[in-house]
Amino acid sequence: MRAFFRRHWPLIGVAVVIVVAGFFFLHSLTGDGKLALLSGFVPGEGFKLNRIHYTNEDPEKGLRWVLDAGEVTFSEDKNYMVFKDFYLVVEPEGRPAITVKGSRGEYERPAGMITLTGDVKAETDEGYSILSDRLIVDEAKRTVSTDLPVTMSGPFFLVDGTGLFIDLHRETLDVHSLVTTKINIKAVEE
Repeated sequence: MRAFFRRHWPLIGVAVVIVVAGFFFLHSLTGDGKLALLSGFVPGEGFKLNRIHYTNEDPEKGLRWVLDAGEVTFSEDKNYMVFKDFYLVVEPEGRPAITVKGSRGEYERPAGMITLTGDVKAETDEGYSILSDRLIVDEAKRTVSTDLPVTMSGPFFLVDGTGLFIDLHRETLDVHSLVTTKINIKAVEE
């Protein structure tokens, strides 16, 4: 038996390496047959991260933002991003900070479109807020819109309606239909 091992030990060693490599290769396959050698990376889907905290500062635009999310998935080309259970803080220079939270967000970099869905709530430091089930942000046009019911409130008013269009460049706001407005006169007089 010793003579057999002395003569054939290189072949036995190669066989053991092949068996071990085959074992790890088979266990690296995910349930749908896609190879997942890197944790969180699935070919054809991109890269997935859990419980992230991301800060971005852009001095040229005078803008800083912080994103906390339960899960973020990036496309392979990094042009598309989906984030779930998010909390976003946007701090424009010389203006009040805005916090936005919701269930899901999708960012399409080439088009500059951000779609926020699932109990979206945006608030400013000055006490103004917008609630809707979906908000669509167009970065290039600097607009925010939705065709769903929306509630806006501030220190002295409450507006309910359906459909919303905000032009951030012109600083205009339009609620399209079924508008109900409540004004707190005492707060206006103070």
